[in-house]
Amino acid sequence: MSASSAARSVTLEPEDEGRLQLYALLARLFAAGPDEGLLRALSQSAGSVAGDGTLAQAFNELAQAAAHTSARDAKLEFDTTFIGVGKAPVSTYLSHYHPGTRKEVVLVKLRDTLTELGLARTAASAEPEDNLTAVLEVMRHLVAAGSDL
Repeated sequence: MSASSAARSVTLEPEDEGRLQLYALLARLFAAGPDEGLLRALSQSAGSVAGDGTLAQAFNELAQAAAHTSARDAKLEFDTTFIGVGKAPVSTYLSHYHPGTRKEVVLVKLRDTLTELGLARTAASAEPEDNLTAVLEVMRHLVAAGSDL
């Protein structure tokens, strides 16, 4: 995704900066299994998120798991879960979960919304806009752009 308007400088509140970083991490994790560098970075952040909320606990558990996971095993698990042989057990395409038979309507509405926001798929992107990675990147962009977009 790319913004059709020039990027502007926005000072984010710490909560919004955290949200932006979380969307970026999730987008990266759903784009491909974590590589050695990401696993190392995650494991080094174990216990770094304070609080006893569900999100803080989940992040710290992810960081702890990263310390005990090899890139090879992570890639195998990613491929098994999201790519699969034949049909993947878990789809990263949001329209897959739409109960109707006309799933393309959901994608058209999403594209219209993105156009209204001044966003468009780049020529280098082969994934449709309803891919979870693309949606998370849009969310990251919207947080980075500020609340008056």
